[in-house]
Amino acid sequence: MTVAPEGQIFVATREGAFRSVDSGQSWNHVLTGLPDKDITSVAYDGSRKRLLATSGQTGVVFESVDGGSTWQRGPDSGFPLRRISVMHGRYVGATPFDGVIAQPELESQSASAGASQ
Repeated sequence: MTVAPEGQIFVATREGAFRSVDSGQSWNHVLTGLPDKDITSVAYDGSRKRLLATSGQTGVVFESVDGGSTWQRGPDSGFPLRRISVMHGRYVGATPFDGVIAQPELESQSASAGASQ
């Protein structure tokens, strides 16, 4: 679960991602750009003011820059992901079986350099 600065609440579940814009009184299943099932995490990246989501079915990091209304495919880690964070401009992810992975320091674009990677 994460709370975005605008007050939206996001919950990641096996049944997909759910969003509330009214303090949890009502919930919407988020489908625009995200897999419909097996969302393992939703996190807020304050450095880029965006939301990040992961799925157990893919290694793709999904990104939203409009408060979670729409999502785009970001970089693919090559591993199923349980959680993603941005630390010092690099993606750091937790996998279900392979431990923690980090974006290489020498990679041409950092996690904070832009949405298309």
